[in-house]
Amino acid sequence: MTNAASPLAFFTWLEERALEVRRIEGQALRELEQKNTQGYRDGMRRKAQLLAGLPKASIPLLNGLPENAAQAIQEGLWRFARNAGNALTLDSPFYMSALLYPEEYREGEANDLEVFLQELRLRFPQD
Repeated sequence: MTNAASPLAFFTWLEERALEVRRIEGQALRELEQKNTQGYRDGMRRKAQLLAGLPKASIPLLNGLPENAAQAIQEGLWRFARNAGNALTLDSPFYMSALLYPEEYREGEANDLEVFLQELRLRFPQD
């Protein structure tokens, strides 16, 4: 197994994506507070595009992992991508903003992408 196809490399990559989602959301909310609705829409679109691209972008990191691990990871990433794709198709900032946040979400809790990462770390321990 190469270094690029280790659970640690994938987890690091996905954690960076999750942090980027939070950064984008924060910037978009600041735009909205300043009454810049287009800036907010643009931010939500960037968030949805990032999520929609997760499966394809993850492929180099998953090649070489055990098949069951790679398949479980891809299934989860495709779930995020499908929802993001739907939000982009509808061009709905509300739908895009709700991506990753279940109805019962409370501020400060992990979002669905962060929960997914936590679950994967438990299921596929790092070397």
